[in-house]
Amino acid sequence: MRKDEEEQETTSLTVPVAPITGRHIDPTNQIKTLMKGNHMFKKFHDILIDGSKGVSAYKKCASVARESALENPDYAAPYFLISIITQDFADNYDREPLSSSVAKDQIDRIERYTKLLDEAFSTGTAQDQVAALNSISQEIVKEISSAS
Repeated sequence: MRKDEEEQETTSLTVPVAPITGRHIDPTNQIKTLMKGNHMFKKFHDILIDGSKGVSAYKKCASVARESALENPDYAAPYFLISIITQDFADNYDREPLSSSVAKDQIDRIERYTKLLDEAFSTGTAQDQVAALNSISQEIVKEISSAS
């Protein structure tokens, strides 16, 4: 390969595009995400575990999720979804008794949701990502409908 062909090849790099929004992804944020092991959403489960699965941990989780949505607009939808789930739980059990079985069921749900989102957003296609968001949303709607 000639030197001018080599130079041309190295300068023709493209900036990755987010599959859902079509916006250009900041390579710096993408590298940080990859360095974390593609566990963008596991941190929310970890916040709950570190906070002893209590209501205040759910409030913190919701706050961090909202901040993450603002800081990472290409991933605002899943972060917003997590914020809704955790804030709703915190609101429902704030100053109310929380049984260990309800706490366990909720933490298991959050763990399942974060694993699904991590898988879809780290290795999945745009269709996988939308399917994960829809699956979680549908489950939440069913729960809300049955509670009414």
